Amino acid sequence: MSDHRDAPDPRTDSTDLYVFQAPGGADRSVLVMNINPDASALECSFDPAASYELKIDSDGDLEADVAFHFLFASSDRGDTATVYRSPGAAARGDRSAR
Repeated sequence: MSDHRDAPDPRTDSTDLYVFQAPGGADRSVLVMNINPDASALECSFDPAASYELKIDSDGDLEADVAFHFLFASSDRGDTATVYRSPGAAARGDRSAR
């Protein structure tokens, strides 16, 4: 097992990002993001104040064509994630500043 933490708080540590073609869909991709390598069932897994954004350039012009923004929340039922998708010009902005 490799340890590649680089955030002072493991609840905000983004350790891995995987991107691959969706099975059966050459025009679709699958994105997998790992957060918090130290999470256990007994602790809060994500920092609710943290947010993550992935910007994707799908046509090679060095401009984002779509962005995905992730926010996490904790409750007595566990952690949840909300994902926002911004296409086109909206993907090029800074969603965290809104």
